[in-house]
Amino acid sequence: AGYGEESVAIARELNLREQLAHTLNDLGGLYAESGEPHRSLAVLKEAEELWRELGNAPMLTDALGNAALDHLYLGEFEQALRISDEGFELGKSIGNIWGQANCRMGTGAVFFELGHWSRAIETMESTIRMGDESGHPGVPIVTRALLAWVFGELGVPERGVGLAQTAVERGNHLPPFRPWALAALARTEMLRGNLEAAETHLQDAESTVLLRGSSMSPVFVMLARAELELTRKQYAEVIAVADRLLEYLRQTETRVFKSDALLFKAKALAGNHQIQAADDLLQMAVKEAEAIGSRRSLLDILLVRSKLKAELGHLAEADGLRERARGIAE
Repeated sequence: AGYGEESVAIARELNLREQLAHTLNDLGGLYAESGEPHRSLAVLKEAEELWRELGNAPMLTDALGNAALDHLYLGEFEQALRISDEGFELGKSIGNIWGQANCRMGTGAVFFELGHWSRAIETMESTIRMGDESGHPGVPIVTRALLAWVFGELGVPERGVGLAQTAVERGNHLPPFRPWALAALARTEMLRGNLEAAETHLQDAESTVLLRGSSMSPVFVMLARAELELTRKQYAEVIAVADRLLEYLRQTETRVFKSDALLFKAKALAGNHQIQAADDLLQMAVKEAEAIGSRRSLLDILLVRSKLKAELGHLAEADGLRERARGIAE
């Protein structure tokens, strides 16, 4: 990033507008992968304005796709969809399949968060096809990993095994995304009851994620680790992982998955019979999921909170929470 910032300063001094736009575009990606989405959006906005002035549609498509991902990380789903759609249509109009794939990389994840399962699956499948066709290095890996995660969430992890395995194989040639793919494979194996295989894949992911992972790779690795330890009823470890995840999300300005981290911690507290403390955390998780509109996360939180309310003897509240969850599920 330091070299990029020096390049920006030189380009500004010499009024090299196209060079400035290219460097700002690259800096956006660097800032995003360093966990600074707000800073990324600021430079991408300036790059976008320059690309519009210069009439460079391919690079404008690229900038819009990158900005859409930043909005996803920040939990700003409406903005992510709007910018993704603009970039996708622009890429389509000029026959830029690479740009279309890049713009759709986060769109399926937005639909996943909103609870639009069919649209999430369809979008991810088409994004994988475009990524493969265009030769985009990252899109096919990330999207396969995400789709495997979706199938796990829907209770059909066997549909995600091949996707996750292919993502890992592709990740061997693109190390920043390999831990993300390994986390998806580990979770898929865990949901199929293969805990030993899940542990092996997760240890592989953890051994490299901090050295060469993208900013979102640690998130998925920690989510998978928390879920695996919860399956083993290792509640102290779940709490420790959830706390690390919450701190990492704070440091990287990432709002998506914050409610999931709170949910894992609450489940672990409940497992340790700290029911009231767990319910207090779930109340926070509900507010967080509602704030960004994550119906996927909210559904799980409401179901768990309903059970805890029943244990606390608050049966009317438990029934109300369960009815709300049923409405979301339907």
